[in-house]
Amino acid sequence: MAHCWGQCAALIRCRTASSLLLTSLDDEFLLYVQPPINRPVSLPHFRKVMSQPTHNYYDNCCALEQYDIELENGWHRRWKVFCQLLPSMKTDGARVYKIFCDTALIFSVFVLPNIVAAGMAYIYIVACVDPISAISAALHYSRGSWLAYIITLPFFGIVAGFVNLVLLAVLIKPVSKSAILMFLAAIIGFAPVWTPYVIEAALRQHIWNVECNGYDGTILLDAVNYAQSGLSKAQFPAAFGGLEWQLAESADGIWDFSPVDGQSKVTYNLRNETYIVHDTTVPEAGNLTLQKESLEFPGFGLHSDGKWFRSCFAPAVNLRDSTGNSIVKTGVTAYTDCSVMEVCAMNSMGTDAVVVAIGRILIALQEGAQCCTRSRWE
Repeated sequence: MAHCWGQCAALIRCRTASSLLLTSLDDEFLLYVQPPINRPVSLPHFRKVMSQPTHNYYDNCCALEQYDIELENGWHRRWKVFCQLLPSMKTDGARVYKIFCDTALIFSVFVLPNIVAAGMAYIYIVACVDPISAISAALHYSRGSWLAYIITLPFFGIVAGFVNLVLLAVLIKPVSKSAILMFLAAIIGFAPVWTPYVIEAALRQHIWNVECNGYDGTILLDAVNYAQSGLSKAQFPAAFGGLEWQLAESADGIWDFSPVDGQSKVTYNLRNETYIVHDTTVPEAGNLTLQKESLEFPGFGLHSDGKWFRSCFAPAVNLRDSTGNSIVKTGVTAYTDCSVMEVCAMNSMGTDAVVVAIGRILIALQEGAQCCTRSRWE
């Protein structure tokens, strides 16, 4: 209570600069104020209850006026006091409308282009460094969808760059008077144009080095592209034999996957969507899923979610076992070559399961490489 009295007394001293007496009687707080000479008393926080005291307890307080203090606990009282201290403001509709229009103009001219450019850059970066994501699948739905996006991306960056350059030249006057400062302002202003590619390259390099951490090994796939001749190959790590395997098409739609200079170990028949594993006592056979379906190998207990085949690009899939553990997962492609890709693999399901999955992924990679590398030559 003493703390509350001190706050009330301090408030009255500040607002009236007059003599006062704050006391309590029967749990009721009363404030007596002696107004300064020739100065009206303005006490908006208190309610005046009588002009002269009548209780004998206040006989020595003649010429004091009595006020009843309304005490409230918590933030309600503080908010009420704060609002009463604010100067009264009349709402001007025309002024509010003008402020709204100016704010909308500044937002649409200067802020919105940068927001759109940043959003476009984010989508591009995610599609490049996270090929299994839904964003990547959407952009690579067709060759036209990806080409349209990479053509549109720099356009929004250029628009945002011009806006930023004008803003820098207007706000910083020395910029428009110096060729060097104008050049630096252009580099900074046009950051939405070049930063997506710099960030994507840096992230891709980092992911390339660390994405298979926690797996038993990294398998490097190198598919034949449009400008090459030869066979697509897969380099297996020591955990999977350490051999280099090659993929050859023996007939239309018939592919053989085998170690280099070795006999075929797996045959894929894309005509009837089947495969046969030859390097076992009893050849194992299984069905292949269509390209539009999720990749699965029921015979090995491997399955995936979502569309794995990318139009005119490298495939993207994460094959899991029945418990949800990742067994074979495709990674990013090389920065300058969409025909080279890393694949992370675990040996917990056996080497045959990994080999069969890698061979099918390599077939899809070669088909995508024939398209994505052709755009550079035609």
